[in-house]
Amino acid sequence: MPSCTAADGTEIPYTDSRPGTGTPVIALTTDPVELPVRLITPRLRRAEDVEALREQLQLERLVLLGDASGTRIATDYAARFPSRVGALAVSGADAPAGLDVPVLAGQPDALVPFLQRAVTADWYWDFAVRQTRGESPTYERLSLAVAGDDELLALLTELPEPKRQPNLLFGVVRLLGGPVGDPAAFHDFVVARWAEIAEQMRTRATQTNESGRTALLLPLLAALPQPIALIEVGAAAGLNLYPDRYAFRYGDHTVGAGSPMIECDLTGLTPPDTLPTVVWRAGLDRNPLDVTDAGDMAWLDALIWPEHTDRRDRLRAAVEVARADPPHLVRGDLLDTLPALVERAPAGATVVVFHSAVLYQVPQPARDQFVTLVRSLPAHWISVESSGTLPLDGIPPGPDNLSHNVLALNGTPLAWTHGHGRSLTWFGVTPSEAAQRGK
Repeated sequence: MPSCTAADGTEIPYTDSRPGTGTPVIALTTDPVELPVRLITPRLRRAEDVEALREQLQLERLVLLGDASGTRIATDYAARFPSRVGALAVSGADAPAGLDVPVLAGQPDALVPFLQRAVTADWYWDFAVRQTRGESPTYERLSLAVAGDDELLALLTELPEPKRQPNLLFGVVRLLGGPVGDPAAFHDFVVARWAEIAEQMRTRATQTNESGRTALLLPLLAALPQPIALIEVGAAAGLNLYPDRYAFRYGDHTVGAGSPMIECDLTGLTPPDTLPTVVWRAGLDRNPLDVTDAGDMAWLDALIWPEHTDRRDRLRAAVEVARADPPHLVRGDLLDTLPALVERAPAGATVVVFHSAVLYQVPQPARDQFVTLVRSLPAHWISVESSGTLPLDGIPPGPDNLSHNVLALNGTPLAWTHGHGRSLTWFGVTPSEAAQRGK
């Protein structure tokens, strides 16, 4: 059973109904409860224990549920740490006075929709302050507006929880020609065309085929024995399968002479001098995209954040590279299809299976099975995922309070990475040392 360490050193155990999947509700309850949300149920004694749990879980805010003695702890925490609470539900008949947070008190029939709206609101709030702040003023403003819009939150909770994702909603609205620069106009557009938007969100996925992430892979790919056979899990259109065709600039150091030119701020490591030799490349996706299909490419374009003209230009250049030599993409499930794809790699090549910002879309049981599977295959494994999605031993604190992914080779964490590949902060062994450790 997992646990957190309180300020006085006490180990406090807790249960997690869906580890690593979605925003959790912290249930300070006497009796076990079953609700259609992720529940973390700790044995806490006081408000300080709640804060210790929040810090360990690396959450900016909490959604709290309390009954009996848990109500006292929850309301005390909300009173002392109001900026850390997104919403509070308690079993008492009266709402605690003086709290500047959304509160539900003594209404059991309203509990489930209240909590579902609360965790959805917190997803959008977290997206605003940890991912888009400093990156996209448009999406930061829009995300905060959605987080406080009860009508939009009620609509979003009609969807399965994984489909309520901010990037997915914003991308679908942009694909349909809707406004994202004005929150009021966005609200009206979503409400008026919700049936169409909801259908698109149910059938689409956030396939942000960000070729900038190849700059994160390059130090490892260049250090592995050559030549390389590349297999990407969650490949979308396969644009990350061409690290040997692009050019890279790490500060004043340039590698390669192709297009697009991918720039990355690298700290803590000397950049590589050569590109990898890729002799075979393949991708796996449940819904692969066709680089020659205008509709598929319009979806990739819609997923790029409004201000990111450099990413949009890079997408178009990468699409031209892929169209000249279309990748081999396979439609299938990562558990059922990956082993056969690894077997198809040419003899004599170092097989590398990689994925970036993909596993958060995979349910936790399948995610655990995938990790077991990929470790068993005759291939090196490069992952670029958040520490919450793919917990690994030996990850130090992040460089700031923003959301970052972790680059790892064969389960050994090596660096913090920017979500779109703009930066790489190395903290582990060198790529050569990591490669020599093997599987």
